[in-house]
Amino acid sequence: TCLVLCFLFVDPSTAAGWSPVLECVSIRDQLKSDYVRTAVQEGALLALYADLLQRLPLCQSLLQELSIANTILDWASRITITPENDYKIILLWVKLLELVLRQISYGTPHASVAPLLSSLTPLIFRASEDKASDGLLGALGLGKKSQLSTRFRLFSRALSAFLICQVPPGGSIRTMPLAPCHPLVKVPGQTAGAEAQKYFSKLEALGKSHAYETLHHVVPEASSFISNTQNCVMDTPRFVAQLVQALFAGDTSLAILLLGVPS
Repeated sequence: TCLVLCFLFVDPSTAAGWSPVLECVSIRDQLKSDYVRTAVQEGALLALYADLLQRLPLCQSLLQELSIANTILDWASRITITPENDYKIILLWVKLLELVLRQISYGTPHASVAPLLSSLTPLIFRASEDKASDGLLGALGLGKKSQLSTRFRLFSRALSAFLICQVPPGGSIRTMPLAPCHPLVKVPGQTAGAEAQKYFSKLEALGKSHAYETLHHVVPEASSFISNTQNCVMDTPRFVAQLVQALFAGDTSLAILLLGVPS
């Protein structure tokens, strides 16, 4: 696509490559809804992300930003991820997470944003599966082998495992270091979260998988970050940056996810 070609010629130091790209994107307001609808149908993820970067600065309230967060979730649930666009959907996932963190930072009740995290997390996890999990064959473990890249599937499995640990059952969100209810921590008289254990175990299994052999070093680093109770949902940008640097180094379109993130 045109936007993909743009990234071949931009300087990553200029707002991680997106500033000059946005200058090339100009859609008349009366055509915007058709533009977005077509972009979702065709999986034009860079076009959707460009639209978000132009739309968000125009928001005048947290309520407007929350509305956009719900719109991103809707897009993410409808877009078909392909081998050609898999890594690009990370931009939408992370933008949604950034908006959730802003809501939390400004005091929005957890009950208003926890459903966004609870809905996004399984979407990300399904993208990480080595076999298709939809339909009857998928439910029986007989789905078609995933054609998505191993680095994308590893990213998805790690991020979903981290997120599920930040939203324990009950609708609360772990927003502080050492916050209670980390589902991987066994507390006397209390069982660890079964779903979180499932996500985490599937991540660790990749460290022994031949298909992920060249990426084995990423698994223990991600597992350590996830199981560390010092880390909470507010550390999501740092974890994303860690994964992007390990799995997508040199990808200009994703370099924006590294901006302003402490190492």
